[in-house]
Amino acid sequence: MLDRLHNFANILGEAAPAPLALPVWNPMSEYFAMGGYAAYVWPAYAVTLVMLVATLVASLASLRRREAMVKALEAARPPRAARRNRDADAPAVPDTPAAPALRDAQRDGDMP
Repeated sequence: MLDRLHNFANILGEAAPAPLALPVWNPMSEYFAMGGYAAYVWPAYAVTLVMLVATLVASLASLRRREAMVKALEAARPPRAARRNRDADAPAVPDTPAAPALRDAQRDGDMP
């Protein structure tokens, strides 16, 4: 590309454009210094990383607790077929103001 520009400039009798300067890579110590703002940038990264890890740990702990709770509840409950047969044999509770309490008692086996 630069050769074409030089040739075009020569045809027109103009001065050739200055070559493009490539950026010079600074040493890594300058990168880590963050232009003088390292005292603010790196602690911000550290706090963010700590918070992300803490959130991950708390989420996994909560997940394990809830899975254990679900497993315990499922183990305490009779299988679905047994519940269905038990509910089919139970008499219907009429719609009265006490009906929800009666249904709960009937479901829990406290009523005949």
